[in-house]
Amino acid sequence: MTAEEHLYYGFGHVAHAIAMADGKIQREEEQKLHDIVVEHLKDEFSNISISEIIFDILKDEHRSVEELYDHGINNIDLGSHHMTEKIKDLFLNTAVLIADAFPPFSKEENEVISKLKADLARLSKNIII
Repeated sequence: MTAEEHLYYGFGHVAHAIAMADGKIQREEEQKLHDIVVEHLKDEFSNISISEIIFDILKDEHRSVEELYDHGINNIDLGSHHMTEKIKDLFLNTAVLIADAFPPFSKEENEVISKLKADLARLSKNIII
């Protein structure tokens, strides 16, 4: 996996963590989650199949929200030297869309998104200008 692909791979895990934050993801929610990520990131990412692979892998894994999130952020960090302000904003906006797509917008989802904002701010030292 290339460093740039780590961004997509990592965000796939973070997206899954957000969707799981308020409980188990149902089958129809998996498709909705996948569609949101693909639709909102497709213009920026030339290799969107990375997200599709992640969701296929994650369907069978039994990780906690914390494990998914930590694994995702670690991968985003690995690719952070390919991060741009546009990608950072897309990740944050997509994270909010995911939380909104699975009502109600829970305290737990808000906590994951707040953590994502803080981690992306920490990683912004590597952002390409």
